[in-house]
Amino acid sequence: MKDYIALWSEGLPKLGSRSVMFSVRVTGKYDRHLGGHWAFGSVTVKVEPSASFEVVDDLPEDEGFRENGYLDWAIFGLLDVLMTNGFSPTVKIKVTVEAAEYCNVDSSQFAFRLAGRDAGQKALVALEERQRDAMRERPEAQKNIVRLSK
Repeated sequence: MKDYIALWSEGLPKLGSRSVMFSVRVTGKYDRHLGGHWAFGSVTVKVEPSASFEVVDDLPEDEGFRENGYLDWAIFGLLDVLMTNGFSPTVKIKVTVEAAEYCNVDSSQFAFRLAGRDAGQKALVALEERQRDAMRERPEAQKNIVRLSK
């Protein structure tokens, strides 16, 4: 049987990467029931243009956060969204993790993955809004846009 995971990951570099022209700061949260218990995770990231995917850990030292691997899982969640965004992945970015909140009782790796996904979705929306605002400020750039609508 084919190794579809390997084939999928090999194909990603061929797709190229969407360009990011602006910086945005977003907070992704997951704070609700997950199965039979409450789940909580929160992560604040700054996303900005870069030549390649880069993660900067700008969090204060916290043994509990590091021991539980919450940072890694938040980045995995962010990548879940960025790698499957539209026709090409958005991976030429620098992600600076600026803040995080967790609970000794209610936090889990999966809660942070879902918080990372929320941050990824919010970042993409914020980047699109920034790009639309820039287009409105520069009407001459709109001349080159082809619109396909009725």
